[in-house]
Amino acid sequence: MILIRFFFIIVITSGLVFSQEPSNAYIDSVIVNSENYKNINKLFRKISQLSSDKAIAKFEYIDATYKKNDTLKLNLYSHYSSVLLRYGKNNKALELNSKGLQLAKKYKSPHFLFEYYQMRANIYDDKAIIDSTMVYINKAEAIVNANKDELGAKMTRIYQQRAILEQKLGNAEKEDQYIEKIADVVAAYPEHNMAFDLAMVVYHFKTRKDYVKHAYYSQKLKAYYLKRDGIATPKSHESITSMLKMDNTNKQIKELKSILNSNDSLNYAFLSPQTANILGAKLYDIGNYKDAIYYINKSLKYNTNGLSPYSKVMSYDNLYRIYYDTKDFEKAIDVLNKKIDIQNTIRQKETLDKITVLEVEFESKKKSSEIKLLKAENRNKKQQKQLYLILALCGLIVASMFAFFALKNRKQKRILAKQKRELEITVEQKNVLFKEIHHRVKNSLQMVSSLLFLQGQNIIDKQAKSALKNAQNRVRSLGLIHQKLYGKNHIDGV
Repeated sequence: MILIRFFFIIVITSGLVFSQEPSNAYIDSVIVNSENYKNINKLFRKISQLSSDKAIAKFEYIDATYKKNDTLKLNLYSHYSSVLLRYGKNNKALELNSKGLQLAKKYKSPHFLFEYYQMRANIYDDKAIIDSTMVYINKAEAIVNANKDELGAKMTRIYQQRAILEQKLGNAEKEDQYIEKIADVVAAYPEHNMAFDLAMVVYHFKTRKDYVKHAYYSQKLKAYYLKRDGIATPKSHESITSMLKMDNTNKQIKELKSILNSNDSLNYAFLSPQTANILGAKLYDIGNYKDAIYYINKSLKYNTNGLSPYSKVMSYDNLYRIYYDTKDFEKAIDVLNKKIDIQNTIRQKETLDKITVLEVEFESKKKSSEIKLLKAENRNKKQQKQLYLILALCGLIVASMFAFFALKNRKQKRILAKQKRELEITVEQKNVLFKEIHHRVKNSLQMVSSLLFLQGQNIIDKQAKSALKNAQNRVRSLGLIHQKLYGKNHIDGV
């Protein structure tokens, strides 16, 4: 099974362990004096290879001592959460992963975003929550695709995780496709040292007993090592001879027993169930049922705390096949029921986790809506205050304008009243002048009329006297007309 095979490689790699525990003074000197993080990462890898209690204690010391160094913590939480996951402390690993992911988002680091998304997928896979595992695999892949020049070679890890999921879902064909994609990535990035990944592809098709593909990728692996270091036996996985041969079960069993003993001495609780399962499956393949049952039960014993639910499913599946082949049907049914119980528990756990996530999302959205509503209310209140202020200002402006025009109108009225009085005085003066003129005109006409009358009394000539009489009548007519006009109430009628 692919999950077991992946952990098989990890188990062998973890055999390279530093025997000496670094002191706190040494840790401080490396962190303080390092000009770059290469030496610090070497230190973190060294700590990661200690036994569980020692490694966790050292990482806790660093976390507590260097609280304000974000760059250090980006590296620290990556190694620390990996160690916690390896020793079955997935809840604590998830907590640290969340802290690291926040820092990676804060500093927009593609490398660390990929590392934390990929580790988060591993954590959810270990907790048997497939949906969440898939979500974070997709996020990790999106980071790689957006930064292919820098992170393209890391697609091998994405394809490994996808192959694991397909194996769990029973899609052997898709599983094989993802495994072959790993070999494609290795070929696309020859400058990277990825013999480890290519060896995993060979091992996959070897355990699949796919002779054609095993032979094909074995030749690629052999050519890879020949080009790199002259077919030297690799130290990070099975010997090259073992990898290239299809039938070498006894040698593999011997190697697996050695690895299992090494893991026991290192207290690698998370890896031991996987190794014991592989060993039991190998013993089953050669018909050694007694030892196979012993190691599979040992895997279940390692897994008493439920470190890896899927590992227990595999253990019961292997036991079922053994008991069925040996015709011990009572025990076969018993382990089959246990397998079904665990699968149901996983499904229930997934459902509960989904419900929890949905509840959290609901509460989060509810709070978000409440915050938005509160902000809207505050915004409305602010707008109302602004509106009231604007209205008050407008009212003040209107009142000021009204007062200004009222004052101006009153001033104009006073000016007009003064002008009216002045005009009335002027008119009155003119009226007096008109009356005086009319009076003098009247007197003048009366005088002319009288003079004409007197002149007419002294003239004997009738014709001349008649002419004077006519002139006197005309003057008298003018006097009557003037008298009539003068008698009017309005002088302007004259």
